[in-house]
Amino acid sequence: MTARALLMTGWLFAFSAPVTALDLPKEVTPAIRAACEKDVRRLCIRSNSTIATVKSCVRQKFRKLSMRCQVKLVRAGF
Repeated sequence: MTARALLMTGWLFAFSAPVTALDLPKEVTPAIRAACEKDVRRLCIRSNSTIATVKSCVRQKFRKLSMRCQVKLVRAGF
């Protein structure tokens, strides 16, 4: 399966290699994933995304994330 296919099928909220469904960082809990998946996909996941670029994007676009996602990230210390 290509990285692009994995991007389309798995959730990738991340932190310097191409992002794949298996790269989900351990700090991304099921609660954060549930709260943020749609926002991160919409705002930050691209075909050439890496863990670092997604993490940077989430920081830059924090105010565009849903309130639920923002709260989960703040409570987790991000």
